Amino acid sequence: MSFIRKHAPDTKEIAVATRLESMLCALAAALALSLFSPLSCAENGATPHNDPFPNGLQGNVAHGQSIFAEHCVRCHGPRGDGKGPDAITQNLQPLSFQTASFRAEFGRRDIFTGTALGKLGTHMPTWLKNMDDQDVADVSEYVYQRFVLRQIDVPR
Repeated sequence: MSFIRKHAPDTKEIAVATRLESMLCALAAALALSLFSPLSCAENGATPHNDPFPNGLQGNVAHGQSIFAEHCVRCHGPRGDGKGPDAITQNLQPLSFQTASFRAEFGRRDIFTGTALGKLGTHMPTWLKNMDDQDVADVSEYVYQRFVLRQIDVPR
């Protein structure tokens, strides 16, 4: 069996090879980003995702705490463990902010995006329908400082 090509590649073969090369390059780039992203550093206990909110927004923790109490506690619970009254009675499984994986994977911008846009396939709503960007930044800052940085005490 010989691997020596007996004819020059035709246009179709070149197009397939070019597409395959493009897909492999994209896959390699995605793999490199996932391996060397700041989120992978979080496993070492660092908080590498101290990323800012979009559009220069600054979160207000005190206002965010009141928004959390009004809108988020029903599902995420007062401790952020995903055991709020609605979660229990409606058999929902909201994200727990108490896990190491949450702290490792979610930075300010991630929390903002998840709060603003919700999560498809879950009961997490799109809060931008009921809040403005500043309210989303405020509650996101509260969640970030309380659960990711653990700078605010969680009630027992």
